[in-house]
Amino acid sequence: MLDVNLRIWSFLTTLVREHSGQNILVVSHSAVMLSFRKMLEKIHEKALLKINREDEMKNCAIISYIFDSELKPKPKLRLEFYNKIAWK
Repeated sequence: MLDVNLRIWSFLTTLVREHSGQNILVVSHSAVMLSFRKMLEKIHEKALLKINREDEMKNCAIISYIFDSELKPKPKLRLEFYNKIAWK
């Protein structure tokens, strides 16, 4: 997971630098999406694993973050919803 976290950190840094203020869609597997949650929400790995055990990522589920200028410290992205299924 450490390698995944490092790649996600690099990816997020690039997004902030090159696409600030834009809407971004990322399509990926659950391990990567969990790594996004770890980075963006500053969740400890044990807590993240607990979240995954209690609400395992569904196939084709959506995670959404929205910009919130009031959040401190950075990143200023707030989880809007997690593990949402938009199709049925």
